[in-house]
Amino acid sequence: MLALCPLAQAGAGAQPPSVLSGGCRLDFAHGALEFDAAGELTAYETPLGRLELAGIIADAGVDGGFLLNTLGHQRFFDMNTWDLARIVPRAGAPCLPEEQTLSAFDDRVEAVSLTEGMEFKRVYTPTALGLRVDLTLTSRRSYVTEIQGIALNLRALPAGEQASFRFPGNTPYAPARLGALRHFAAVQADYCASLTRVEGLACGGLNLLFLNEQEKWSTALWRDREFNLHAAFLAMTEGLLHAGEQFEAGPLYLQLTGESADAYAPVRRLYAQAGWQAPQDGYHPTGPLYSAHPHGTMDSGFRDRCTMAEFAATLPGLHEMGIESVWILPIFEHTGRGVYEPADQALIDPRYGTDADVRAFCDAAHGLGMKVLFDYVPHGPCPADPLALAHPEWCSVHRSGRQHIEWDCVSFDMANPDYQAYTRQLVLDHVARFGVDGGRIDCAMGGLSNWQPAAGNRPSHSGIRGGLQIVSAIRQGFLDAGRQPLLLPENFHPLPWYAPVSDIFYDMPLYRAMHQMRGEQLDEAAFAGRLAFWLHDEQASGVPGLRRLRFLGNHDTVSWTWDRQRASAVYGVEKAKALWTLFAFIDGVPFLYQEDEYAPIYDKRSGLDLRDFFRDLYAAREHCLSPEMDITYHLNDSAVIAFTRSDGSRSRLALVNLGADPAEWPLPKGHGDILYGTGSPEEGLITLGPYQSLLIDLP
Repeated sequence: MLALCPLAQAGAGAQPPSVLSGGCRLDFAHGALEFDAAGELTAYETPLGRLELAGIIADAGVDGGFLLNTLGHQRFFDMNTWDLARIVPRAGAPCLPEEQTLSAFDDRVEAVSLTEGMEFKRVYTPTALGLRVDLTLTSRRSYVTEIQGIALNLRALPAGEQASFRFPGNTPYAPARLGALRHFAAVQADYCASLTRVEGLACGGLNLLFLNEQEKWSTALWRDREFNLHAAFLAMTEGLLHAGEQFEAGPLYLQLTGESADAYAPVRRLYAQAGWQAPQDGYHPTGPLYSAHPHGTMDSGFRDRCTMAEFAATLPGLHEMGIESVWILPIFEHTGRGVYEPADQALIDPRYGTDADVRAFCDAAHGLGMKVLFDYVPHGPCPADPLALAHPEWCSVHRSGRQHIEWDCVSFDMANPDYQAYTRQLVLDHVARFGVDGGRIDCAMGGLSNWQPAAGNRPSHSGIRGGLQIVSAIRQGFLDAGRQPLLLPENFHPLPWYAPVSDIFYDMPLYRAMHQMRGEQLDEAAFAGRLAFWLHDEQASGVPGLRRLRFLGNHDTVSWTWDRQRASAVYGVEKAKALWTLFAFIDGVPFLYQEDEYAPIYDKRSGLDLRDFFRDLYAAREHCLSPEMDITYHLNDSAVIAFTRSDGSRSRLALVNLGADPAEWPLPKGHGDILYGTGSPEEGLITLGPYQSLLIDLP
């Protein structure tokens, strides 16, 4: 039984904190908190439910081990930019801190503990949008301490075999049911997971949001032997902590949603409150995006030899097909090592012509009403290139003192203010010389940790924080040049704070989710059902209005990673066409990689010509749909993905059969014409042939 301490009422005016001892319950305006005798949180209660747990434990990787032994320790020195730390749970109770104090304020509770000279402060603040937990680590030692990771661990939420969790808009794509897991076998998100959804608890549903803007992090959940649920959020914080200095991680939000029909509404409100919204100062793309290079495709070895002026001859055909924007893979000076290893992005490589040739291409695109995106590569040049030699202070330095090398290039610290200023000026120059409209930004999630960072930064700031800052610098360059930027950062992590600088989100999680589904060899109905549910989850839980790039392949996936081949080979031509139709009709920006529409260019043996298909598809999209239309998925057990797009004045029903067998769908009374595809309704049903798609006007 918990002993009650005096009630703490929020909003009663500033009061000195009350130091608490023993178990207690505190009621605030937005929820009640209960703590045990050791000062650990044991319950969070709102009108929507009561969540019980065995504490939210703070821990840190300090000098080679986690202080409280909650997780297996690892150093991050030699991980790649795309790597996330593995979370390895330790079974058993955590080590106890040497001392801990609990203080109640008008609106929050602060728990301060000390372990081996390291102080953890957890601040629990019940808000209208959930329980916010902030964490600060401060060194009370007299000597320098190496930090490798700061973690928050939710312990022992009573769950049961039927409870499940998933990572909306992320992968693994499928919900994990506790009854199907081995105890202490952690299921980890593949990308930084801002949101984890838990269902089947006694309190109903629960959203867990870890919103760490400083560096990348890992998220994992697991069960113990009693089917209690555990979760860990491990910020990949790296640095040397001096006496009196502090690092922060988080915050973490716990949102009780009960049995709400719109469980993600508080997530969207939280993002809006933080100012994370779709860009207001950029160009809002409405049409498809095409990626290309004047020397051809990556999977054909860039065997064509066009200048940019000659390559402009392809633009009328792309425009006729409905393409709105063209992203040109890097054409900067690169000495033949590869287009993504540019020596100097200020210079156009002579292989692709002169400045005048590039200007002619951009002018030709603008004459057709099309936008042109350069492909910026901020990760850095090769070590012997003049830019790297001239600016060693921009290069990230390994813990050992040597330069960090990745992809045979130095890893420039994107959090370095001088490098950001250089990049902003580079964009200004490109706009002046060529009239370019925007950019795809390679490796926009940052680079490797810099153990000799600029003043005010810690080593791991060169990751997520640096990536966001370099994207912001590029954006500012376009704005300074008087352009409405159109930016496509290559950031795979679905991070809401990237939204204000991302006119299009590079939706690799969708591609990866589909790759995982195929790897499990799902039948066509299961594939369609799980894909529709994933898309629904992504749209409902994300930043409202954010446009996502919808692709079946790009220069990477056709050549060296994941499928390593074209979508028409992966799925078969007819199913690939159905998926391209799906991506044209849902929210987002449909995408084609160079010559997806005409295979003989990259594969002389193929006669596949889809130019008429894409022209008709994108014309239907342009005339019958708009980006502002809401989308509602009609989840079902068939191979048909069905959804409605509406904007108040128009409503359309889209049906895409991802199966090799015919399928039927009931039509609402008073439906209008078939706007795309062909079919004849009979007795309120319409039949879709194998891999057929329909777009139908609704009353």
